Amino acid sequence: MPSASTIRSRSFPADKPLPQNPEAERSVLGAILLDNKTLKDAAEIVNSGDFFHPTGSDLSANGRIFLAMLRLEKEKKPIELVTLVDQLQADGELAAYVASLGDGVPRISNVKNYAKMVRDKSLLRAVIFKTDDLQRRAWDGGTPIEDLFNEFELFSKSATTARSGHKPVDLPELCSMSLPARTMVLDPILPVKSIAMLYSWRGSGKTFFLLELTYSIACGAGNVFCWDIPEARPVLYVDGEMDSTELQERVRQIVVAHDSKFPEPGVMRFITPDLEERTPEIITPDGRRRIEDQLHGGELLILDNLSSLIPSGEERETEDWAIVQEWLLKLRRCGYTTLFAHHAGKGGGQRGTSNREDVLNLVINLRRPADYTPEDGLRAEVHFEKIRGRARGEAVQPFEIRLEADEDGKIAWTRKPLKELIRRQVFEMFTAGDKDREISDILHLTRFQVYRLRKKFEAGQLTESSPD
Repeated sequence: MPSASTIRSRSFPADKPLPQNPEAERSVLGAILLDNKTLKDAAEIVNSGDFFHPTGSDLSANGRIFLAMLRLEKEKKPIELVTLVDQLQADGELAAYVASLGDGVPRISNVKNYAKMVRDKSLLRAVIFKTDDLQRRAWDGGTPIEDLFNEFELFSKSATTARSGHKPVDLPELCSMSLPARTMVLDPILPVKSIAMLYSWRGSGKTFFLLELTYSIACGAGNVFCWDIPEARPVLYVDGEMDSTELQERVRQIVVAHDSKFPEPGVMRFITPDLEERTPEIITPDGRRRIEDQLHGGELLILDNLSSLIPSGEERETEDWAIVQEWLLKLRRCGYTTLFAHHAGKGGGQRGTSNREDVLNLVINLRRPADYTPEDGLRAEVHFEKIRGRARGEAVQPFEIRLEADEDGKIAWTRKPLKELIRRQVFEMFTAGDKDREISDILHLTRFQVYRLRKKFEAGQLTESSPD
């Protein structure tokens, strides 16, 4: 082990560039242009963020090109000059660069070697960034030594295993494997190692709703709304836009409502713009790294919200989401659960690309009731649009929530099942001739619930305007 004096004298040379291999990057892209089949080999080793960018804060031109190639392959389109330039919506300079990628005729058979060179340089840069950060914090002395080692262990695991290639498991081996039982953050809707989205119109109460969930999970409150909390769990809440004074006021109200009980120290933490030197964001490698540096293992990560944490225009939305999705999947592999907030679009659905829902385990929509008035304050309907798993019954049925304050300002949530809405949906599906199994799957009702409702429908006791 080097001596303290040796470490103290170590510094990064200002005139030495970060590790990179431009020729290997060009050769990877050129090989794919010449033979589209080589994309599969390259994608097993590198991702778009591995291509060098001088500031490390955005995708480089090569990274953007590689990402566009992946999208063309997913859309089953040929990867060639015309389709690639169109996918990139490239300016003249970038289009000319794409056209030059085939110059020098890279050896197609060597694409894996080229990709490994690119990946190795990317890992070296990541090691430099991470160890520099850890060294600075070690000198400052404000971070417990256990946290420093845990962070480096997490970094090592995520950096070295993400591109290790596929290792198919044979069916008998899969069936006989001793795998850990799946645990829940919120039972039965949100498992550990999952990705979820909550979206609504602006001003519908999603941040207050998220803060209540966050506090209850961090405290191990037993239940929240109609869901069980099996155990207390650390939560990192990344806020992209709220004023710190307003955030403080809201969390104080929640704490007081729970008899001023606080979670254990360090269990419920916030990253919020007003209290940071740099605004949190998740679209750049540096922004994601700053958040990862605060993850110690097993947290629930709350991202509120996508629009403020991905500050880019609509023209890059699909490309940006592909980057963020890759990051969320990496976090899931490392044991993290992510719940992010988003806005509704003009049509009422989640705003932007529908690709966002493909990898999600859970999608919740907060809607304002049809009879809502501003005097109601925070009043919303909770609807489930996607739930992976076998969750059924009351826990996944729509319900209404309301936040009210007494004369002393102490807040309290009330919850009311929306039985009338369910009955109306079931009536419409029975009338349309839908089968019981279809109704059960779509509305997340048990088979027995559907059976009882069909009996009432056949007896004329269930109509579109049936009372609750």
